[in-house]
Amino acid sequence: MKKAILYFLVVPFVMLILSLTCTKEEGADCHKRISTKNASDRPVYVVYDLAYHWASTPTLPYESMLFDIADPTTRKHYMLTPGEATNKIVVLEWICFEHRIYGGENGADLIMFFLDAKKVDSLNTLEKLIEHNKEICLGSRRFRTFKEMEQANFRVTYPDDAELCSQP
Repeated sequence: MKKAILYFLVVPFVMLILSLTCTKEEGADCHKRISTKNASDRPVYVVYDLAYHWASTPTLPYESMLFDIADPTTRKHYMLTPGEATNKIVVLEWICFEHRIYGGENGADLIMFFLDAKKVDSLNTLEKLIEHNKEICLGSRRFRTFKEMEQANFRVTYPDDAELCSQP
């Protein structure tokens, strides 16, 4: 009898925990990826972040964007060689772009920076990358609304879709 009661209590608890950890899969009303293509003749790193409207929007990559590429073991994930295309660069694991990228006060912009891979590799530490972020930044692309992302068909091509990095 005690096993039956224990089973009756444990199974719903496990099911509840699993349901809370499941995330919405990508589909017609949930987009989590942006395809990125490097149409230049140089290797680039692509870093991104969501810049929420209540915070200042970066004009150059800041520390949290540079953190993963400062580590040689994780930076290769952000690399695009000349001519390479991938949809692995920008992936939101837990949320759909539709739920974060919008023009309201609580929404966010998606900002992508294209960084010179050779310069990044030569600097090699987070402190040096932050210090030289003006020199490593080749261009950026900002999506202010989800409609802009739809119009771009969830694709970005460097350098065609890039704007110059702003110099503060």
